[in-house]
Amino acid sequence: MRQLTCPQPIPSIQSLNGGLPLSFDEVCQLAHVVEIPFEVSSLGAFGMHLGSSRVTTRNEGSSLQGRSGYDCFQLSGSRWTASARKVSIRAHESDRARIFYTSGDSQNGLPSCLFVAAQDGGIGHWIDVSEEDATSLLVGIDTTKSSSWEASLKTQVQEKVIPLQPIRELLSRWHENDLGKHLDSMIQDRGRSRRRSLKSLDKEQACQTSRSYVEKLLGYLCHRKLHFCFSVPACGVLQTACSAGIDLRIVGSRLICEMASDTFTLDLDLVASAGITRHLTWANGPTGGCGGSTINRFCSAIELYDKEGRSIAMLHSSPWAPEAEWNRLVDVLPRL
Repeated sequence: MRQLTCPQPIPSIQSLNGGLPLSFDEVCQLAHVVEIPFEVSSLGAFGMHLGSSRVTTRNEGSSLQGRSGYDCFQLSGSRWTASARKVSIRAHESDRARIFYTSGDSQNGLPSCLFVAAQDGGIGHWIDVSEEDATSLLVGIDTTKSSSWEASLKTQVQEKVIPLQPIRELLSRWHENDLGKHLDSMIQDRGRSRRRSLKSLDKEQACQTSRSYVEKLLGYLCHRKLHFCFSVPACGVLQTACSAGIDLRIVGSRLICEMASDTFTLDLDLVASAGITRHLTWANGPTGGCGGSTINRFCSAIELYDKEGRSIAMLHSSPWAPEAEWNRLVDVLPRL
């Protein structure tokens, strides 16, 4: 007798992101929360010691989830490096993001973890933490004191105001900046200054394409099992996966791209604009990794932004795949 199965419901954004809560208040309703006196840039010293922990970065329109400790961790302003085996993280000094620890709640599926929250209380970065790692992490910290977001929330900054200086600097150094500098501008103010600067570049450096072509490109990459990179910014952190696409699923407006050890989720309904940019790429040689010689080459990238002008994600070439092939795939996309 053939077994009948019920159709699966469309998952919520929480389930697509591993069931993790979306805000600080949601976590506080489930478990005890302790603030960790780290800067975002200090996460590297802790994350490098993790083995197979789940690491997730997400923003309003995308999420990237991998299962490993940090590998190539770097601060903004440094040479950009990548790992083919573990999560690659780039961090920017930010006093608008804070780090917390919760022991979790197994009944509600909340793991023991570190998380980074932005000024509005939205959570952008998660690191699963074992009980043993948590013990060393919490040395010298009063774990009996519950954290209160309102008690220490800093003065709100009007995000509608975009200063001109970052835009001028980005435009004046566009040809000189390597991939690391371009990724830094996605982290800083969530790419709003970068998005504004793209309008002042000529069409050889930046132009618009349709978001529907992003779905077609991802489908082709997964069908051919081609290597490429996803970079997702949130809360002063940018997480990158460099791997081959394996499978692409469409759930409502969401694209779920399965890679070798990572999962990338993109909500097309939240993508207000898609741009194709061209700039210097790998400063660490053609073999990628955390070493190599300096070399100047150009590559094309796809940048996605929401209606507020915030960066959602960048798709760019992998150091473990022919760059010319990637450039051809991106450069043939129709321009608007």
